[in-house]
Amino acid sequence: MRILIGMVICVIVSMITSFFFPGFNPESGTVSTLYTISGIMFSIGMSLIITSNTSGVKNIRIRDGIRRELCVVRNHFIWYFAIASFLFVFLYSGVEKKECFLIYGSFILKYSHLLVFTTAYTITFLILNFLAIQRLNIQIEDALDKSESN
Repeated sequence: MRILIGMVICVIVSMITSFFFPGFNPESGTVSTLYTISGIMFSIGMSLIITSNTSGVKNIRIRDGIRRELCVVRNHFIWYFAIASFLFVFLYSGVEKKECFLIYGSFILKYSHLLVFTTAYTITFLILNFLAIQRLNIQIEDALDKSESN
């Protein structure tokens, strides 16, 4: 649900900037750079999730909770990057051919604006997911310390 709300907000912000700042035209290099950054962050985040290990946690309830949260964070990484990738491939291929399309009345939506804001949104949530991974690793360490002291 949070992903859908974020995408709607990106479309609205893109429409507003397209309307009020028609001269703002991010170059294709800007969009490519933002997408590259999100790709690097995705691969780093996925490698951190994959290397997280709960095998030393003896408490089954705690271990299962941590594993569930790791799956949630993993799924967020995949969804955010999949959306950014889809929009990059789908919209970026049409930027040169068609700069924008009409949404409602005089409101237009420029592809470049949508790509920039969506990719920035994706990067923001990849950062938040990094923080979630860090929190989960701390929980794993705490659970291991707790099981060793018992």
